[in-house]
Amino acid sequence: MNKIQVLDITTVNKIAAGEVVERPASAVKEMAENAIDAGATKITVEIKNGGISLIRVTDNGCGIRAEEVKTAFLPHATSKIREISDLENLFTMGFRGEALASIAAVSKVELITKRKEDTLGTALSLEAGEVISESEAGCPDGTTIVVKDLFFNTPARMHFMKKDSAEAAHVTEVVQRLALGYPNISFRLINNGRETLLTPGTGDLKDVLPVIYGNELASKMVRVDCEKDGVKVFGYISKPEFSRNNRTMQNFFVNGRWVKSKEIQYSAEAGYKTMLMTGKHPVLVLSVEIPPMMTDVNVHPQKMEIKFSDEKPVTSTVFWGVQNALLAEPIAREVKSAEIKSTFKSESKPFNVIKPKESFEQIFKKEEQTFDFFSQESEALFTPSKESEETSFFDDNLSEGELESYIISTPHEEKEEFDYKVIGQLFDTYILIEHDNELLLLDQHAAHERIRYEEMIRDRQIFGQVLMMPEIINLSATDGEMVLEHKETFEKLGFGIDAFGQGKYAVRQMPDDISEDSVENTVISILELIKQNKNPEDIMDKAFFMIACKGAIKANHSMTKMELQGLVKQVIENEKIRTCPHGRPLMISFSKKYIEKEFKRIV
Repeated sequence: MNKIQVLDITTVNKIAAGEVVERPASAVKEMAENAIDAGATKITVEIKNGGISLIRVTDNGCGIRAEEVKTAFLPHATSKIREISDLENLFTMGFRGEALASIAAVSKVELITKRKEDTLGTALSLEAGEVISESEAGCPDGTTIVVKDLFFNTPARMHFMKKDSAEAAHVTEVVQRLALGYPNISFRLINNGRETLLTPGTGDLKDVLPVIYGNELASKMVRVDCEKDGVKVFGYISKPEFSRNNRTMQNFFVNGRWVKSKEIQYSAEAGYKTMLMTGKHPVLVLSVEIPPMMTDVNVHPQKMEIKFSDEKPVTSTVFWGVQNALLAEPIAREVKSAEIKSTFKSESKPFNVIKPKESFEQIFKKEEQTFDFFSQESEALFTPSKESEETSFFDDNLSEGELESYIISTPHEEKEEFDYKVIGQLFDTYILIEHDNELLLLDQHAAHERIRYEEMIRDRQIFGQVLMMPEIINLSATDGEMVLEHKETFEKLGFGIDAFGQGKYAVRQMPDDISEDSVENTVISILELIKQNKNPEDIMDKAFFMIACKGAIKANHSMTKMELQGLVKQVIENEKIRTCPHGRPLMISFSKKYIEKEFKRIV
């Protein structure tokens, strides 16, 4: 065993930096929080190369006294507390005094600061925590800190950095959270010379929501305002129909500090009760104000986790605040139909039907199953089983009166011509087809969805149509950066999207069957897939699945005779079509024998 000894200050600072400064976004968070504590009303964050080569944070706060500038970069130097009891009445963002020392230890730092009452300010330069120069400087009121070449002296740390765009996305997320937590401060973010975020700083959270989430979602959020048992909860939450597939758009604040809290999260979602579909999560921006002595934020190096001395008043107030806000609003879901453009082919192929192991009655007596479009279970359904690959001729040996269900199969080696007649629609949802001695019912949505899906996986892309006038959509700064980063993926999915201005993007091309009023939601849904999946092939497959469903003709949609014939023709000619992408049958059959028996024409 090596000799026990005290570590040198350089090693200590680098270890501390590893705990506090995990990536550029961590440095941005610490410096922006210092600006908040300094009373700033305007904070500008500028980054280059994801923050690796440059981070500049400028504020109009109170500034630092000239004689205290060097002290600010010493370990555990702070103006926030004097003794441990101060933690019980803490309202500031920082308090340990480790942030500036940790950042300086692994970068090259330049600081310029001036108080309002001073004539001149102070400029300070450091490298790897060592002061290089200090001088007086003319500068505006407030503080500017420039961090260059982050982790230049800790190359091992650089191996953990992601692409510049990924690191920039983390920085954007930090600034967005601060903007949501402090609507009274105007936040500005500049990424590689381009302004990507600007909040008004009016003090009204409602004015920040469109900047972060876009106009459409912001307009569909409900205000929460509840005070109970000494705890105040306020903010905005989405209506149930505007939920998401994950919790990435949930932000919680306790006394102004963004935190991770399962207690708040579970209580908020419990407030929705049965209003949400399984697997869906609401968008939440909730702030909790509570006496500081009831909390402990000193449980995580980056102060993101929190403990409550008594969580019941918090969870109760969150639950009732969310539920009362939802019950006070009318809950309406808008349903829109889609149009179909039939494709006719010149050649007709025969096909057979096979009898499954389960009868019609057995299938529909089962409890209805709901498949998650993006679950592993649904992915497995895309690959036909060995049993479904087998084909056979129509089974004439059915017992009289038996109601059978059939699914379309691939052609049998001994081909049999399939003569049919399209009769019409049932309930504007099912297509009635007369074939030989049976009546077939085809689910129009499931059929069109599978046709579209097969076309997409065959071509490995979607051919979009160029719009005469671009459709302008609103995206958050994070989502907007991600769209531009994955522009090639969106192009393969039929979308042509360009930046159009702050928070706005122009969709110049889109898939044929996606309606213009659903473009924004479709783009956001694709972004959620990108966030959830790393494999590009997985992203494409699941996007094909989603777009096929969104653009497929819906139930309760009236179709012309020509459209009905075109859809049936495509189903019959495509030998791969047996089920919808969810694995459910496309077609069921009522035998002539069963129908005649029910009408007492035969016994």
